[in-house]
Amino acid sequence: MMLDCLVDRCLVARRYFARLLPLALVAAMTFGCNATVQDKSWKATGTAQAPGPIDDAKSIVQRYADGAAVGSEAIGFDDVVKQVTAVDAAKGAKLKKFFDDTLKKGVDAASAKALLKDL
Repeated sequence: MMLDCLVDRCLVARRYFARLLPLALVAAMTFGCNATVQDKSWKATGTAQAPGPIDDAKSIVQRYADGAAVGSEAIGFDDVVKQVTAVDAAKGAKLKKFFDDTLKKGVDAASAKALLKDL
């Protein structure tokens, strides 16, 4: 008797679920897909500019002044020196000397800090 009651309730629950499932899917599609999306465009404020070659050189030298070791950026030392020399020949010469010394002797944080003042 108890088993019959459970089976009947289970069948009623299945019928109820079978009727509500399509309605729930239609409602979800209707309300979910019709949501309006507001397009927002971000407008740049201020006068931010792309970093130049001297800024790139400063970031490398700053890492050395902070105690970082020479890494894969050493491959691009010649390019950085050329770009800085095109902007300012004196700074390019100082940077080339620093990079050459760094490759030969290793990183010297004191000379990196001194070069940062000159850049």
